[in-house]
Amino acid sequence: MSDDFISMKILIVSEAAPERELLRRVSAEASIPVDAAELDAPGDPVAMSELLARQNFDVVFFDSRMPSRRGRNCSTPSVPRPAARWRF
Repeated sequence: MSDDFISMKILIVSEAAPERELLRRVSAEASIPVDAAELDAPGDPVAMSELLARQNFDVVFFDSRMPSRRGRNCSTPSVPRPAARWRF
């Protein structure tokens, strides 16, 4: 194993506060540093697009129970894609 410093930047997109809290807690206990960000208004596709255009994320967690219209609008192909995406 190398001595390189490794970290991960994640974005949490969920309207459910308990789920956001769970992901923040799990990321805080990871074996590597994890910078967890979330939207103030997760159902707002404009805010999501702006955030993805301004910042790069390694992983984006989308809540699969959010109304499909919102979820589809949030992941526009005009912004850089993260290395991985999970729906929960």
